[in-house]
Amino acid sequence: EHYRPKGRVIGAANHPGYYWLAYEVTNYLPGCTTCNGKKSNHFPLKNEDKRVSMPTDSLEEEIPLLINPYKLSLTDRHFSFSILWEQGEEFKAKLVMAKAHSPEGATTIEFLGLNREDLRTARAEVLNQVMLAFKEEFWRREKRVLKELQEGRREFSRACLAGVEE
Repeated sequence: EHYRPKGRVIGAANHPGYYWLAYEVTNYLPGCTTCNGKKSNHFPLKNEDKRVSMPTDSLEEEIPLLINPYKLSLTDRHFSFSILWEQGEEFKAKLVMAKAHSPEGATTIEFLGLNREDLRTARAEVLNQVMLAFKEEFWRREKRVLKELQEGRREFSRACLAGVEE
């Protein structure tokens, strides 16, 4: 997925797109087909007047509203996860929803569809697997699963950490 669209930018009148970044490795992000389709050629900014339109312009002028995960620090919290637990089941997640804490978080959730049904369910399924593994390790006094979550080495790590903390 191109972070900054290589073609015409939706919502930015007469913008030719970031064609000069089409083959720039730092402009690529991993993304599923659905997220890629939802994002399309959108690239909203905090201030449209600062939008770069020439290869000689500095990209540092722009303040994107879509989150680039490679530019985040571990302390950035643009969104968190809220867990809906099954009734009568201890530690069994039903849905895990993304919840915005900043304009960037809200925009990213909206433009990528991060609260669509398949993702909310997939996060819950992975969280339930993690909770089982976590319970088993707890009795053996191991901390491998927790360490993997904290290091972001498991699928939906932040969502699963939210469930573990709850």
